[in-house]
Amino acid sequence: MEKAIFRRLLSVLLIAALLVSSLAFAGSALPTEEGTDLPTVYIMGMGCPLVRMNPDGSKHFIYPFDVDVNELLQIAKDNVQVYLRAVATGQWDEFCDLLCEVIIPYFKDFKLGPDGTPTDNSFADFRWSPDSLRSKAEKLPNGQYAINAFEFHYDFRLDPFVIADTLDQYIRDIKAVTGAEKVNLIGRCLGSNIVAAYLQKYGHTGLAQVLLLSSVLLGAPECSKSFCGEIRLDGDCIERFAYDHDLSIVNTMTGVEDLDQLLLSFITVFNDLGGLDIASYSFNNVVSKIYLKIFPRILIESFGTCPAFWSMVTDEDFAKAKETVFYGQDQETYAELIEKIDHYHDSVQLQAKQILKAADMDGVPVHSVSKYGLQSIPVTDHADELSDGIVFVRDSSFGATTMEVDRRFHVFYMNRAKREGRLRYISADRQIDASTCWFPTKTWFIKDLAHGDFPDGVYGLLFDLLNHPDMTTVNQDDYVQFLIYDEEADQLLPLTASNQDTTERWNVPFFTALSQLLSGLFRLTVRLLQDRVNNNG
Repeated sequence: MEKAIFRRLLSVLLIAALLVSSLAFAGSALPTEEGTDLPTVYIMGMGCPLVRMNPDGSKHFIYPFDVDVNELLQIAKDNVQVYLRAVATGQWDEFCDLLCEVIIPYFKDFKLGPDGTPTDNSFADFRWSPDSLRSKAEKLPNGQYAINAFEFHYDFRLDPFVIADTLDQYIRDIKAVTGAEKVNLIGRCLGSNIVAAYLQKYGHTGLAQVLLLSSVLLGAPECSKSFCGEIRLDGDCIERFAYDHDLSIVNTMTGVEDLDQLLLSFITVFNDLGGLDIASYSFNNVVSKIYLKIFPRILIESFGTCPAFWSMVTDEDFAKAKETVFYGQDQETYAELIEKIDHYHDSVQLQAKQILKAADMDGVPVHSVSKYGLQSIPVTDHADELSDGIVFVRDSSFGATTMEVDRRFHVFYMNRAKREGRLRYISADRQIDASTCWFPTKTWFIKDLAHGDFPDGVYGLLFDLLNHPDMTTVNQDDYVQFLIYDEEADQLLPLTASNQDTTERWNVPFFTALSQLLSGLFRLTVRLLQDRVNNNG
């Protein structure tokens, strides 16, 4: 039991340190058969490779990270006694030193200097020139620009205002080669923060419209809570998370067929018996004792030096995050970094509503697309809030009222909404009330689609928004406010009473799971015995 807790603790703390790397994007390439009348600058989130030039002119990649999970597990296995001594004596220094010794080296090339700037000539592997932009500006047969023609990547560690400066030059160069007076801006995930910083610094007069996708402008909870050292596990959230993700990798790692299904059944049975809650309580109790011995040391050597990551810390966590990350540090040493993160927090995050509203009122429409229906990474106190697996819907939609992932608005809430004429803003699954959004008629919600996924079927909505700036949720029928993604058909469908309940995957009955667990264990035992007989024969 203690060995398992140690391995879990080491793995989860590493995940907490690496967590924001999960914001990098996956998914299919952008479709090219449709386009936009004006050039569209597509500002991506994390994911651009970061490099440093070697003396011989070759590139050394410092991101994506190269993490050897097997090596980490072996370290955990070899050092169980360190954890046991800490439990027995209540002295955690040796254990914390070990964790930091294991984790910090992964970020030696990634971290920035005390002033929040690169110290080793590292940079984003993204360059452009007028000639390269000119080649991308060739129009499609229909006379439009491809939506992916002008993707903007950047060093996602830097001050969003510094990135905004580079974005401004990129936009100027695009206008020069296309002759366009205005461009559309799409900000995806962290890209939304860059858009807001750009609007705050350069205004919106040269823009046609702004589209924000899965925005983290108001914060990303896993990043935010990690910066506070507030990592908390919850049994039910762990179970839902397991059912939301493909665990078949354990089959590949172990060579055991169907081990993922056996693991899911075990998680359900163990949780229904209270085992996950007990394990979570033990883990949470340990973290509460040692977080100041670990998180400040790891963060100040990694993400805590990166202003852009601070832009994903929520307002409610900002003060606690600063106390945690700079705990025990000389404030003067980090004065420039602190000034940068304070400036962004005060002038962009806290002013985001005014910034976006000003653009919208001046004829630069602001549209938002938020996704939901997945359990977020179960390492925060509020992991059961409605999310897209990474960002809470209340934040990505700029203010929607939401229920937890497994709950619905009460009938009294629905009756009140009916009396107030707000029923059309409430989703068919009774989990979202869009009437409280900053842009209630310009915010769309897509169910059953993860934060990093934007398959081809979603781009019809984006094309319509970009080509029809006056489009709202009430003046067209093709894309109603609440949609659901049909993976088989690769298209968006209206969310209705008949297709809204997609949570059955989380509700496997105890005895069904127990039966699956016992039969799976039996099959596994027979298979192992057969292998032993074959090997002896």
